Amino acid sequence: MLSAAVVKHRGAFVLDVEVELASGATLVLAGESGAGKTTFIRLLAGLEDPDRGAINLDGEDWFGGSARSTPPHLRPIGYVAQDYALFPHRTVLDNVAFGLRAAGTREVEARLSASAMLARLGVHALGARRPAELSGGQQQRVALARALVLEPKLLLLDEPLSALDLQTRRQIRTELRKLLGELHCTTVYVTHSPLEAMLFGDQIAVVEAGRITQRGLRDDLLQHPRTPYVAEFMGVNLYQGRIVSREVGGLACVKTAGGLLRVVDPGGDEELFLAVNPREVMLSLDSPVGSAQNVMHGPIAELVPEPPFGERVRVIISTEPPLVAEVTRQAVESMALRPGRTVYAAFKATGVVTYR
Repeated sequence: MLSAAVVKHRGAFVLDVEVELASGATLVLAGESGAGKTTFIRLLAGLEDPDRGAINLDGEDWFGGSARSTPPHLRPIGYVAQDYALFPHRTVLDNVAFGLRAAGTREVEARLSASAMLARLGVHALGARRPAELSGGQQQRVALARALVLEPKLLLLDEPLSALDLQTRRQIRTELRKLLGELHCTTVYVTHSPLEAMLFGDQIAVVEAGRITQRGLRDDLLQHPRTPYVAEFMGVNLYQGRIVSREVGGLACVKTAGGLLRVVDPGGDEELFLAVNPREVMLSLDSPVGSAQNVMHGPIAELVPEPPFGERVRVIISTEPPLVAEVTRQAVESMALRPGRTVYAAFKATGVVTYR
């Protein structure tokens, strides 16, 4: 099991993170640039020490507890940095064998192990080349081979796909997901991509401004986001408020920062989270007439086509807080939607998911 509770100051920025992860599991650390994800990875790797706290893997203290800080070369880790950090003057084979040689493995054995790992990752034929002669995808495979040949107990992947073009990223993503499923080591995977978080995480921890604001299984974060950033990351609308009145027909009126919203009465009077799927939001150019109990209006801020073909479009409306609707491209064209145009957005009380 990985257990880490660390605090690290960088000027006014403070990283304060606590993580427990079962052996063999994968944790995705997701968040924006500057949130503290890479700093946390570096603390686990021993490249920096926390200002205070403790790091323990499978009962062995790496920092705090009964031990001094264990230096990086004595920690059983594999580390793939964002830029891969391959030695430019060494061949691919020597790059992969480097960690084994540094740990005292004989050269012949180290090169045999490195060759076998390169073969496993499909780049055995590149062993005599140098990093400058490789494509981005090939460099990524070599960096991963160098990390895995050490048979690490803890694998640290810091934005491992961010330097790749889209086509290569898709291919490597599929391969990496399969590979991680075959490994028995504990893995911490850092990303700012919602798609990668969904694909790779047994658990997902969202880091905001140096702190984990929500952690859980993929479906929990999708269905029950608890901060505006998590909601945006997962692609849903989020409100928070308290019931101020109840109406006939089983509805309740909730006061939120964006105004009053009607929901199916969940009972109780505690603070509520309210999540709205963008596909539940209907757009119109005139004030809607019908069964929608919640109506907002405001100018369009952005139109964002959804992959793969842009058949659906996310429409961000400058309400308070901003509201996101997802409509078809045909709807965008028929209503002549464009940034700056004022629209009405409506959704039914039954389209609001409430939770505490």
